[in-house]
Amino acid sequence: MNDENPYESPKGAEKATGGPFSLWLWGGAACSLACSVSSLVFFYLYGYWHWHDGPWQQTLPGQFGFSWIFAVDGSKTLSMILAIASLAITIAIFRNKGYVQGIVTLPTCLLSLLTVGVVT
Repeated sequence: MNDENPYESPKGAEKATGGPFSLWLWGGAACSLACSVSSLVFFYLYGYWHWHDGPWQQTLPGQFGFSWIFAVDGSKTLSMILAIASLAITIAIFRNKGYVQGIVTLPTCLLSLLTVGVVT
């Protein structure tokens, strides 16, 4: 006689559809993408503020009373930290066999890591 109950889902259905682990992987991919994009934004601000032509007091950090060194070094440091965080999250995704999620995050992760070489 068949011991399976036709009204219950099969035992391996959670793994076949992804389950909560897949949601964790997609959440990690979203965090990695957010870190990469934020890193690229801070890299843009680093370049913009580093080569700013006009008076420093007309820029947004200058209006808040921040010095040029603080704004430029701060954006450079944040860009590097976020790029490394994106790399760490992407590596964790690949280690947990989230290959689709890892491939989605890999281009922006690598692009943000390339900016680390420029700012150092």
